[in-house]
Amino acid sequence: MLARPSILRLAASAAVLAATAGLATAADLTAGRMADDGLPFVPLYGWAGTHVGVNAGAAVSTGAPALACLGPAICPGVPILARGRDGFSGGGQVGTTIQVGRLVGGLELDAQYADAGASVAQAGLAASQDLAFLGTVRARFGIAADRFLVYATGGFAYGDVATRSVLTAGAFTATTTRSRIEPGFAAGGGIEYGLADQVTIRAEALHYDLGRTRLVTTVPGVSSVARIETSGVLARAGLNYKFNLF
Repeated sequence: MLARPSILRLAASAAVLAATAGLATAADLTAGRMADDGLPFVPLYGWAGTHVGVNAGAAVSTGAPALACLGPAICPGVPILARGRDGFSGGGQVGTTIQVGRLVGGLELDAQYADAGASVAQAGLAASQDLAFLGTVRARFGIAADRFLVYATGGFAYGDVATRSVLTAGAFTATTTRSRIEPGFAAGGGIEYGLADQVTIRAEALHYDLGRTRLVTTVPGVSSVARIETSGVLARAGLNYKFNLF
C-alpha cells in the first residue's frame, strides 16, 4: 500500500521537473533573442523578393541635332535656334531581388511614357527629335543599411523615337522623317527606403542614350544632313510592393 503513493509522488516530481525544464528552455530562447543592450531583438529589413510598382517624374532631354549643308551655302554655320523639350515621365516596373548580408542585387524591367525632345533650326534647315516611350532591362546592385538601400543600375534601353528634317531652298521644300524603336543603354542610381515589410519608396536618376540618327534631305541643287542624338535623363520617384513567390 505504500508503493502506490510513492509512484504518484515520483510522477508528480517528474512533471514538475519537466515543466521547470520547459520554462528554462523558453527563457534561454528568449535570452537568445535579446540584443546586447537587453532590448528585444529586431531583425534587419529584408530586401529579397519580387516587386511591382509605379514611377513618375521628369524626362530631361540632353541630345541635340547637328546640321550640315552640302551644296550652295544657304545655311549659316551657327544654328539660330536650338532648344530641348523636357516633360513628364510615368510608368511601371517589375523586378526580382536577392540579398546576401548587406549586399543586394537583382534585375528590373520598366516601361514608361516619356515626353522629351530637342530641335534646332537655321536659315533654310530644321531638325527635331521626339521621344514618346522608353523601356529598360537593367541589373541593380547595392548596399543595404537596414531599411535604406543605395544602389547603382545599368543595362539595355529602347525607345520610340521620331526624327524629322526639313530643308527649304528657294521655292523648294523637302521633308525627311523616321519613326522607329531605337536600341541603346541606360545607367544611373538611386536610394530606396522600406516603409513597411512589403512597401518601399525610391528616388532615382537614370541616364539613357538611344544612339544617333542620320537624315539626308534633298531639294534640287542642295542636300542637307541632320545627325540627331537621342539621350537624356529620367529623374523620378517610385513606389513598390514586394512579395515572395516561393
